[in-house]
Amino acid sequence: MPNNHRNHRTTKPSAAKSLREVEFRFESPTAKSVHLAGDFNEWATNSLPLRKESPGQWRARVPLPPGPHQYRLVVDGLWVDDPTACRHADNPFGSCNCEILVQ
Repeated sequence: MPNNHRNHRTTKPSAAKSLREVEFRFESPTAKSVHLAGDFNEWATNSLPLRKESPGQWRARVPLPPGPHQYRLVVDGLWVDDPTACRHADNPFGSCNCEILVQ
């Protein structure tokens, strides 16, 4: 399954002044479902779905507090790394989580 991830970006502050809206993007023309799992949602594999906005384009905006956050994507039930992530952290499963620093 060809996967290309786009960089996520932090945008304007959300309604709560301590949170920042972070956009996560994912490209895959063959994915049927894409979810975001991370330390900000207890690693729940189905609580933060990305929406398919056009063929192969998935996106979600998530309000996050400033600081580092670890995450991975769950694509059609499989854990997937974000190859565009600039930072990574080891996890207890022998692989790495992606890490984003929210300003």
